[in-house]
Amino acid sequence: MIRKRNLIKKIQKRMGLKSFREAKEVYEIVTDEMVNGLNEEGAIKIEGIGIIKKVIKPGREIKVPTKEEKITVEDREGLSFKEDSSYKPKR
Repeated sequence: MIRKRNLIKKIQKRMGLKSFREAKEVYEIVTDEMVNGLNEEGAIKIEGIGIIKKVIKPGREIKVPTKEEKITVEDREGLSFKEDSSYKPKR
């Protein structure tokens, strides 16, 4: 798994930036815009990777394992991902 710090270092190297701080700013702009896109549009499409959508997961009743009572879990927001048909993982 690639971590934030490693991704920022890769951005720095590919863009030829002199400082880690500049690369971090690029990373933060991109991630902020992705979050804004999800909040405003409900989905973002990244060519060659896939579509990330905001979804509502419906509430349900669950049984508490330590007791014999049932509780209701409210609806909640989540994300779904569908890979792009042109995505080809490297092997």
